[in-house]
Amino acid sequence: VRSTSASTGSRDSVRSNSAYRDSVRSTSASTGSRDSVRSTSASRDSVRSTSASTGSRESVRSTSASRDSVRSTSASTGSRDSVRATSASRDSVRSTSASRDSVRSTSASTGSRDSVRSTSASRDSVRSTSASRDSVRSTSASRDSVRSTSASRDSVSSTSASRDSVRSTSASRDSVRPTSASRDSVRSTSASTGSRDSVRSTFASKDSVRSTSASRDCQVYFCFQRLCQVHFCFQRLCQVHFCFHWFQRFCQVQFCLQRLCQVHFCFHRFQRFCQVHFCFQRLCQVHFCFHWFQRICQVHFCFQRLCQVHFYSVRATSASRDSVRSTSASRDSVRPTSASRDSVRSTSASTGSRDTVRSTSASRDSVR
Repeated sequence: VRSTSASTGSRDSVRSNSAYRDSVRSTSASTGSRDSVRSTSASRDSVRSTSASTGSRESVRSTSASRDSVRSTSASTGSRDSVRATSASRDSVRSTSASRDSVRSTSASTGSRDSVRSTSASRDSVRSTSASRDSVRSTSASRDSVRSTSASRDSVSSTSASRDSVRSTSASRDSVRPTSASRDSVRSTSASTGSRDSVRSTFASKDSVRSTSASRDCQVYFCFQRLCQVHFCFQRLCQVHFCFHWFQRFCQVQFCLQRLCQVHFCFHRFQRFCQVHFCFQRLCQVHFCFHWFQRICQVHFCFQRLCQVHFYSVRATSASRDSVRSTSASRDSVRPTSASRDSVRSTSASTGSRDTVRSTSASRDSVR
């Protein structure tokens, strides 16, 4: 916010952004120029018409924070009007928006045009607000706008003080003609007042720069935090991949071990089967051998019986031969002569003939 000194009457113009080129012109009461004091609603209409004429596509958004800033601006406007009523000069105060408050005051002696427009800090806050809808940034922007409003109040009060000093200087001029030294003192006073205003504007610009750097630090911190989260997620992903890899290796080893156990089991079963088969084979061989041995024994027994039968038949044959021989010998001894037969027959009439017949029949039975 820049104020014009009363002695020089030069124009100081603080221009807002290129999109909004508003000019509020007011003329002091001494020169008979135009004084225009417009309310907040009129300034809103002028802002809308200006935005329509410039063809900018920015939309003025009225949030709750901007409404609070408008209310504080309207209160500050009322206080400014009271200051103007006491100083008997008509200062034009126009608020373009919640964040673009421009206070323009014109000195009563020179009638020069002072246009107070929002600084680059408010411009940056408006652009950042329109760019992102972050509540924290909009709050900081509203705080910066309140600070700029308070700075503008200080500038108005300093301007009224400088006007009082100028009026007292002009009164002293009417009563006592001051020398060139008093004029130099007046000029130095106005110069010092301008330097104070420049210092204040410098401080305001520093505050805006600090707020900008703070917002950038917040952005950097937010980006760093997101980067840490991404790094953490990537680390967890690597751990999960590592665990899955080891689990896969473990599953492969377990599968191989299971297959090995199956092979071992099958080999063991095959071995047992081979043993059983071998034992069965040996058993079959033993059975076969026993069967043949039994057959051999049977054949041997039959042959032995056959030999016994043959031996007995030979013995019987020899015995029969001996009996035949004894029979033939007995026949030879029995064959009597005809004389003895007659004697025998004659004897048979007796008791001893029966015994001879019996012996003969007995010998016949033995022969048979």
